[in-house]
Amino acid sequence: LVERESRDEGLQELSVLGVHVLPGASHVAVALGVPRGGELASWRAKLERARGWLRTEIARAIHRRRTPELVFELIEQSAE
Repeated sequence: LVERESRDEGLQELSVLGVHVLPGASHVAVALGVPRGGELASWRAKLERARGWLRTEIARAIHRRRTPELVFELIEQSAE
């Protein structure tokens, strides 16, 4: 979703490393790989701007009354 459909080209550089539903299912932890050398604060700001869009897209894909909140974990990746 982030890699293919985001209009923010910066977010297209992210790779989803894992997704884990937290106890209670009201939050989902999303581990994202970010290119090494980038400002983590800048990535966090981009994700915050996209949070609403991401939750809307997730709500369309799942069949639950409430869409879980997203918790982002950023992991720097080496360029290989």
